[in-house]
Amino acid sequence: MVKKQTRLEVVREMPPLRHSIPGEPFRMENSEVVKWLLRQPEVLQYLFDKAKVYLVYDAATGTWRGTKA
Repeated sequence: MVKKQTRLEVVREMPPLRHSIPGEPFRMENSEVVKWLLRQPEVLQYLFDKAKVYLVYDAATGTWRGTKA
């Protein structure tokens, strides 16, 4: 039996990266790890699929919005 590969399996291939820069205050937008993750289509699709429970699609306008918007 072949093991089903998940969309997050790509994370196993991440090279050594820094999440914080020594000597600098932590800022998420400067994280090498986060930048790498955001360049992975599989990770982005996984996050979008998880976020969809809080989103509503309007077919008439072709837009998404938060459920409380």
